[in-house]
Amino acid sequence: MFTQEDIDLIRVVKDEGGKIWENEKIKPVKDKIKRYFRNRRNQCCYCRREFVGEFSMVIDIEHILPKSDIDFRKYMFHPYNLNISCKRCNMEIKGANISFITSREDILSNPFESKKYKFIHPNLDDYKTHINLIVQINDDIKLIKYNVLTNGKGQYTYDYFELKNLEIDQVNEAQGILETKISNDFSDEVQKEISKIIKL
Repeated sequence: MFTQEDIDLIRVVKDEGGKIWENEKIKPVKDKIKRYFRNRRNQCCYCRREFVGEFSMVIDIEHILPKSDIDFRKYMFHPYNLNISCKRCNMEIKGANISFITSREDILSNPFESKKYKFIHPNLDDYKTHINLIVQINDDIKLIKYNVLTNGKGQYTYDYFELKNLEIDQVNEAQGILETKISNDFSDEVQKEISKIIKL
């Protein structure tokens, strides 16, 4: 993934001191990481929501072992410790939490063994072995379901990333769906009032 030029740039930024990841000079390397993983699988590495058509800025570079942890900082640019994720999974749920590892001692001895992670590791495990994501969309009728296939990593990932909250099952309701016009929800008086405010 990285060229000698990338390695030299990382070295320069490190020698400058301060926070390496936040240094503006490292942006070309970060752009390369994001492109690499988007070309491999343009989805969140945890919930598998699609990034097709998404702006790059709404997609996070994910450090599986958090770069903020002093023990894991050396893996900041290790390909096995990198992937891409949505902000929900990365920022709202996972953050710097490491409860998904079996133990700190196990990870420090060798951080890139699948058995040392309770959840589906984005680079060490085959997601579809543990969870089958079913997505069917036909206009207003949607079905999004995470079918957990394994009690271990599959169930842990489903629970840890609260994947139930992303599931949609409108197939059973499909017969009763009625089309409503947006104009029914907004009165002319309200719109006139808002128009007056905007003109001020």
